[in-house]
Amino acid sequence: MSTLRTLFISAAIGVVLAVLGVAATMTVVDSTAAEVARETAGESDSDPGTPPAFYGTR
Repeated sequence: MSTLRTLFISAAIGVVLAVLGVAATMTVVDSTAAEVARETAGESDSDPGTPPAFYGTR
């Protein structure tokens, strides 16, 4: 019985750590609209017909 209880406790701890890891990764990767606006505000080309520079070129 002790082994089964330890298995469930370890699985619960693993799930909690996985959720925290995914949340931390999403926080780091996801950029806010304010960050994107701040990065693109300095561009001199403001023609709406041309795509922004962060899309890259062909």
